[in-house]
Amino acid sequence: MNIMHKRPLSLILCISLCGFVLFSYLDAGFLKNTLALIAIISLALSITVLIIRKRGAFYLLTSVVLCLSLIFSYVYFDLWFQADKRFSEECCVIGTVTEESREQTYSLYKIKADGINGESLSGYTLSVLISRSDAEKAEIEVGSKLKFKCKLNSTANHIAYGFRYFSAYGINAFADNVKDMTHLGTGEIPLASRLSDIREFLTRHAKMLTNEECGAFLSALIFGERDALSGDVALDFSRIGISHVLALSGMHLSVLALGINALLSLLRVKKKWRVLTVILFASVYTLFTGLSVTVVRAAIMLIISSLLYLIGAEQDSVTSLSVAVAVIIIFSPYSVFSISLWLSALATLGVITSAEWISRLELPKAPLSRLWRGILNLFVPSIFAISATLLITSIAFGGVSTVSLFATVIFSFLSEVIMYLGTLTLIFGRFIPFSYILIPITEYTLGLADAIADCRYVYASADFLPYIILAVLLTLVFYIFLFIKTKKQGVFVTAIYSLLLLCFCAAMLSFAKAEPDTVYSSGEECDLILLKSDSQTSLIVNSTNKRGTGRLAYNSLRHDGAAALDTLVYTSYSFELPSEAEELLSRVLVYEIRLPEPQSSEERDIYCTLCELAEEFGTRLTLYRIGESNKLGEHEFTLLCASRYGEGFACAQFITYRERALLYLSDGFTKESLPEELSGIYAIADTFIVGGCGKGYKEEQYISTETGTAKDIVISAENLYFVQNSYAYYKENGCRITLHPQYISLFE
Repeated sequence: MNIMHKRPLSLILCISLCGFVLFSYLDAGFLKNTLALIAIISLALSITVLIIRKRGAFYLLTSVVLCLSLIFSYVYFDLWFQADKRFSEECCVIGTVTEESREQTYSLYKIKADGINGESLSGYTLSVLISRSDAEKAEIEVGSKLKFKCKLNSTANHIAYGFRYFSAYGINAFADNVKDMTHLGTGEIPLASRLSDIREFLTRHAKMLTNEECGAFLSALIFGERDALSGDVALDFSRIGISHVLALSGMHLSVLALGINALLSLLRVKKKWRVLTVILFASVYTLFTGLSVTVVRAAIMLIISSLLYLIGAEQDSVTSLSVAVAVIIIFSPYSVFSISLWLSALATLGVITSAEWISRLELPKAPLSRLWRGILNLFVPSIFAISATLLITSIAFGGVSTVSLFATVIFSFLSEVIMYLGTLTLIFGRFIPFSYILIPITEYTLGLADAIADCRYVYASADFLPYIILAVLLTLVFYIFLFIKTKKQGVFVTAIYSLLLLCFCAAMLSFAKAEPDTVYSSGEECDLILLKSDSQTSLIVNSTNKRGTGRLAYNSLRHDGAAALDTLVYTSYSFELPSEAEELLSRVLVYEIRLPEPQSSEERDIYCTLCELAEEFGTRLTLYRIGESNKLGEHEFTLLCASRYGEGFACAQFITYRERALLYLSDGFTKESLPEELSGIYAIADTFIVGGCGKGYKEEQYISTETGTAKDIVISAENLYFVQNSYAYYKENGCRITLHPQYISLFE
């Protein structure tokens, strides 16, 4: 099809953007430094040749732009963005609070630095974590100007997310060991904060005119205020593959802009004034909703197309798209790491391509030709958009919705209806009862999403080799169709549609690979035991009081192909438990959470917070007693002992499955340190795990010969070893011994 045919500007921008992306994602090192040097030399040579020779100007201009993009990436991300490498010791920071996020026990601030150690680094952004009590004492709020000492820590050191995740949000470094904080006064409240207050007011207004659920959904669609939305609604839309409906995007701007244009047309306003009004609306709406990259992309495209219309020039959506993405990257280079931007851009490219293909399609002049073209207009844009982004979404989110094609068509239409009715309700709701129509439609939409999302085969893991192969093949065929000129376009479209259906079928077949199994994974933050049997999937989380356990648990589920959890079991209460549980619940459908009965006032407070969280996500929360047996599918789980909140972490548990028995101990436990009534369990377990996230050992301790019944021994504690004769004894008895594993399958 070759969408770049006679579009030189689009081709140049696409080449430079591809170079910028590849160079930005390349980790710093000898290779990147060498490529940067080559880019600088090539730039000088290209400019010289471009001045001397006029022939081949297009190719020389392309190489100049490509070299500039590579150099720009190197300067921004490796020289300026990672300033923490220049300030290795404690430094003094002066900056202004631009964003605040309050949790139960701490506050997270985004601080825009005015200077570090007297060196001007205007715009360098730090993430600062402060306890709620300290934040209240310092009277920190959005707009506060602060001076403090800290040590800058690279975002690349964050174990659960890493550099690219935080870079996408414009966070340059973490401020660790914050001290000597001084409040220098409160400056002018940022415009973004004021607009956020207005959006919150409108959200309350929407709830008052309708109801809690309808108002929250309406606010998410129109203003992008997803905080008011319940977690189970967000998860439902994610599982059925239409999370873009809730995430403010170009679709929402387009729907509202089309509505305004249609209204002005009915009022017989001249087309020129309609276009100017739409441009003004797009600009104000983009600013009002917080400059989301997806909305900015759509607004730039809309403004370019409108301006071209006003001057009578030919409109070109592909060029508008490439210019929009280039403008965003120039002004916000860290957006290169934003998955939202690339999903939005590629999906839009798919929709544009589908429109071009359908317009070129020659249909026979028959009565049913209009119907056939209507069906194509309904489904082909979704097919192309999903095909353009399927591989990225599979890699980024680790799963795929098998109903996304039909869900996109159905829920996009319902969302448009709700947005139009919601807008009328917000404007005229006090005088005309539009809510009587809006509320039933919203309830039907949310109920339908919930019913579809609860089906087990709706969302599947993408970690399945046949699916990965098909997804890669689909992506290759799709982009070959886009960029290679061919006369057999119908063959390619048929191949794209067939491969997409095969991808969905392969994803559904991935459930068949989930054999009954017990999987243990260990990490610095937590030890996880995944149990699968009798069509039930359960996850036991043994964690210390550290951040990142929710993300690690999600990654473990992705690794093992679990798309939903029947039961999530926590063995102890911790400071970070509510936020980490929310991190996991927002990504995985969890039907039940089990917790040990709270033993102190602190644990009861955490339990109450988790009750609210479970209600938000539509998850059942139950308590169990220490020493009491629990059914987890075909497994019997018993928490033998666990430390209380604030006493560090120590845990022992016993799991039986058919003829097998597993004993898990966090490090710090040995046979001698177990309570006397539990010592007998040590001898009968044929699978024995010493976890690596407990209180630790004060001195070297060893595993000595205990029993010949052990079939699996897993040691992830760093200072617990086998003595030589014990190692030989277990090996002679056919025991599998694994030292310091990150992931191991048991009960095979």
